[in-house]
Amino acid sequence: MRKTGLLVLIAFVFGMGCSQVSLSEELTANGIGDIEKAYRYFFMLDKSDEGLLRYMYSDAAAHIHVYVVKEGRSELDWETATLGSAVTALFVDDVNVDGKKEIVVATARGRIIVYDGQNYDRLSENFNEPFLTISCMTSANIDGDPQQELIFVADSRLNIYDSKSRGREWRSQQTYQATEILLGNVDDDPQPEIILNTGAIIDSKFYTLEASSLMDGVFGMRLHLLDMNGDGHPEIIGELPGYVLKVYDIYAQREIW
Repeated sequence: MRKTGLLVLIAFVFGMGCSQVSLSEELTANGIGDIEKAYRYFFMLDKSDEGLLRYMYSDAAAHIHVYVVKEGRSELDWETATLGSAVTALFVDDVNVDGKKEIVVATARGRIIVYDGQNYDRLSENFNEPFLTISCMTSANIDGDPQQELIFVADSRLNIYDSKSRGREWRSQQTYQATEILLGNVDDDPQPEIILNTGAIIDSKFYTLEASSLMDGVFGMRLHLLDMNGDGHPEIIGELPGYVLKVYDIYAQREIW
């Protein structure tokens, strides 16, 4: 009798444990937001015109997919035809400053495409001059006009283009092999700096290369900015091979951890 009771208890506990392990988070805004933080090319979009949750991601086959969530289930809302090569940048921003968000894509073979964030119409593609390859891209307003600039590394050179006129504002003479780009105000001047994961920091107004004393010359991957030491200036946090973190103090020009 005791043995039977013990077996029942073990089965009950084991069953509870299995039930807990198999539980998955529901498809909610919070759950989608957690995934967005974890993955580089996964984004939660504004709700659809019908008020449905939406999310977007790119895959290994060079497609972009947008899903809506209906009654806790994902339904495909839109997807691109093949982009021809791997996605090297994907983000959502109001680059035209028209009150509407756009989906901005760059590819390894030099395409830059802007889609309407609600109806997915293709608004524009490429600039007047072609690029052989694009390795990373972001957007920010770094001058006096209202619209954003697209800032990207193409054909190993850093480029800045006006997102509305699509005219080139600047191109570097120096070559860069960066795969990640980040903007942030990390020193005492008012303008932000362009930070490349290969270790370069470029002033976005004067285009000068900031001094650096990196021991191995790179910041790493999955870059983030955060004031770790409370000096009022953010540090660069990057991930190195083996999941080792590097924390670099730009203001003091030294690695602090």
